[in-house]
Amino acid sequence: MSTPGLPKLWHILLLGGAACAAASALRLLAWYDGTRGRYGLLLLANLLRLGVVFFAFSLLLWSVGLHTRQRPAPLDRFNLLGVSLAVVLVLVCAGTPALWPAPLAVLAALLAVQSVRRRDLLAPGWRPVFLRAALALALFVLAWYQAAATTNSALCGLGERIEETAGSGRLREWARQEIDGTPRGQRKTLRWDEVPDDVFDMMGGLPGWPVVWVEHTDEPSVSLANGSGYGYGVRIYPPGEGEEKQGPGMPWRPGVFLYTVSK
Repeated sequence: MSTPGLPKLWHILLLGGAACAAASALRLLAWYDGTRGRYGLLLLANLLRLGVVFFAFSLLLWSVGLHTRQRPAPLDRFNLLGVSLAVVLVLVCAGTPALWPAPLAVLAALLAVQSVRRRDLLAPGWRPVFLRAALALALFVLAWYQAAATTNSALCGLGERIEETAGSGRLREWARQEIDGTPRGQRKTLRWDEVPDDVFDMMGGLPGWPVVWVEHTDEPSVSLANGSGYGYGVRIYPPGEGEEKQGPGMPWRPGVFLYTVSK
């Protein structure tokens, strides 16, 4: 189906599919970095995902002709398109794929407002415009979802590394021992020679990391971090503790929570 002034459906499908594939590749790259206990590639994926989302956003505008048609006011254009783009970029940086209804609602509202205010957008007919907009919007949301999931994918990779090295069950037993050796109501940081070798390996073997601290409080736990400016964090509750708790970040196994740390 060819409509003057609008891209062909196969153009939208091809380019939107490319955006989704790129976002999926970034998610896979982040997962791979997590399986190494490293985070350099995760940072790269988080940066590149902004470009993928911008590309998918531009495709959405092109699908209804907003990229070429004359706008009545530059300031109005900035308010509608610029703010919408800023919102979806901020949402993807939040790293929560479950928020996908938010960008869907924002962009659906944008297209609806533009269609009402700009009747020239519907000049080719509402059916071809709606069909292209719906397809581009669906592909945008899929690409956005994949891009927002990079950090979660990296944490899943880290969780797999934990099971292949120390094991979550053994980590909880080790946490119990360290907590029992800490006076109640106190917190201490372990020396490197007090940290098992497999825990060092689990956290990527980075020089000078991880930092391990033990808290013997009302919620006893052992926490690890392999970076200060950015890195991974693991919080471990001993057996009998933490199963019903909501720890930081993503629950991996009962009593084991994974998250990212940053300043």
